[in-house]
Amino acid sequence: MAEELQHLRNSLPDSVEVKCVDEAHSALGNCIACNDDFALIHPDLDKLTEEIIADVLGVKVICQTIARNVLVGSYCSLFLVGSYCSLSNIGGLVHPDTSVEDLEELSDLLDGLPLAAGTVNRGSNVIAAGLTVNDWMAFYGSDTTTTELAVIDSIFGLRDAQSMAVACSFGGTNFCLVVIRVMVMIERIEEKESYGDDDDDVVVVVVVVAAAVIDVVVELWWWRRSCQ
Repeated sequence: MAEELQHLRNSLPDSVEVKCVDEAHSALGNCIACNDDFALIHPDLDKLTEEIIADVLGVKVICQTIARNVLVGSYCSLFLVGSYCSLSNIGGLVHPDTSVEDLEELSDLLDGLPLAAGTVNRGSNVIAAGLTVNDWMAFYGSDTTTTELAVIDSIFGLRDAQSMAVACSFGGTNFCLVVIRVMVMIERIEEKESYGDDDDDVVVVVVVVAAAVIDVVVELWWWRRSCQ
């Protein structure tokens, strides 16, 4: 565990704090949805975990109930807020069954953050499984329809010239890790906070992007072959 934690720290800029939590709900990505200001969390997370989230991420942690249902329950019928919600500092996409009243209430809790109900990957309500987004770029599953993409573009403000949405294959965990690595490295280059040469970071970005392209090409080849 210690070696893995140190490896993560070595792979990230010094400005990024990394901590480990002793939590029964260990799939934290399913239990947390956050942006730079707020974090929606699974209601059963330990108090200590909640404090660590607030401290490390520097955000206000929200765990609320509505009409006897956990706040996130009206968005997903489960408590996995991290799976059924994606947030940025510009907007958020939540489970399609969310009512207008619940959207407005959640938006108020998030200081007026614009929210929309929608799906990804041709009707999937597990939002975070098919969408990774920040304030200027979104990676979405390759099965996402134009209607779904229109909602994503609109709520996250990706129609600006400096923003973009990129269709990707989310067929495996390795590719998701590639996407995360690309986003981290690009931010590192832009902020000039890398601990190595910027040229080295550019090379890494080129390599992982090339790997992503190869992944997509191979999947398309198999799909075309299966249709013959």
